[in-house]
Amino acid sequence: MIHKAFVYSLKVWLTSVLANSILIFAIVFFPFHNYSNRDFLSALGDGVSIFLTFVFVELIFSFFTWIIFSLLIMLTFKFSLGLLTRKWLAFFIGMALTVLTFALFTLFFFGGFVWSDSFLSSIMLFNCICVGCSIWCYNLNPTESVIDA
Repeated sequence: MIHKAFVYSLKVWLTSVLANSILIFAIVFFPFHNYSNRDFLSALGDGVSIFLTFVFVELIFSFFTWIIFSLLIMLTFKFSLGLLTRKWLAFFIGMALTVLTFALFTLFFFGGFVWSDSFLSSIMLFNCICVGCSIWCYNLNPTESVIDA
């Protein structure tokens, strides 16, 4: 069961990292550029490196959050909980850890909680959406096989 919880949390983490990177990239990169066809292809090459940077930063930024999330999901497998209860618990754990990660980030780098910064608030909101959707997207059933998880 620990292996299933680990696989589940890994799927949630990697899906949310990729989905959030795509979302941020699409919102940040495309609306602010007016390109001709030739310029667009050139900018798209730059955009790929920007996207990969987003993915890398997301992986680094959320790594410890994923470890804690994995441990807490493994802990939920120790209790006899219904599937829906376990999903809601995973959802609230994911949301709380995501907000906590951003709170600690702003506390450490800005010396306080900076919720008024619309860019950081938007990134946190996108992360919450992607984590929440990823949690509901994958099966979290300790009795199913790992292949079906």
